[in-house]
Amino acid sequence: MSLTAVINELLLEIKKENIDPAEGLGDELFLAVASLTPIVNVDILIVKEGNILLSWRDDEQCGAGWHLPGGCVRLKETLEQRLHVCAKSELGTDVLCDMKPVLITENIEPKRDRGRTHFISFLYQCVPVDEFQLRLLDNQEIKGHLGWFNHIPEHFLPVQDFYRETITKILKQGD
Repeated sequence: MSLTAVINELLLEIKKENIDPAEGLGDELFLAVASLTPIVNVDILIVKEGNILLSWRDDEQCGAGWHLPGGCVRLKETLEQRLHVCAKSELGTDVLCDMKPVLITENIEPKRDRGRTHFISFLYQCVPVDEFQLRLLDNQEIKGHLGWFNHIPEHFLPVQDFYRETITKILKQGD
């Protein structure tokens, strides 16, 4: 079977399964696509009184560690829309964001040979709409917990190491 025939068969199967790329592809299809093309993602930077808000993540793709909340942009979704979806999902509240990115970077994971290896990342400075809604859970290393840090913690996810210099500089400057 030719590659074109395989792709056409896959597209038919996607249509049969009622997969809407704007709603997400599902893990298997997303990982397949992510292994073939760069992925665009947004990350949320919240700084308060010289501290940065991080979320604990623990999954097969990135491992366990602290990271900036954020996510991959879906089809026909703006960067700003993805920021709001991620904020509500990961922080428990919406955010107000300066839509001029703090940093735009390209990150290629040379040690990974499959899966998510190539990212175009946009980092935005944001402020929680309702700080009392933040899911602050005493910096516990449990998936979804949030914590404030005045430095990059020991268990910062390597997949976000490309943010290390920017975060350090921001923390030195304060708010």
